[in-house]
Amino acid sequence: MGSILLSVGTRILFGLIVGGLFWLVKKRAHRRIWNGVIAFLAPKLQALLVFGAMGFFFPDLGYTVA
Repeated sequence: MGSILLSVGTRILFGLIVGGLFWLVKKRAHRRIWNGVIAFLAPKLQALLVFGAMGFFFPDLGYTVA
């Protein structure tokens, strides 16, 4: 169950978060700059979600967010 939540759950959560952020900046001033900022930070957010889930579901492997 932890493996499924790690693989599918983090992708769904990542998609919801990043999609929501892109949706929020769609009508803002300097939209292209904000899109760049979100695109720059997206891989770091994905890594945070994946390593956080790995640390939570599989603590014996030693992976942590840090």
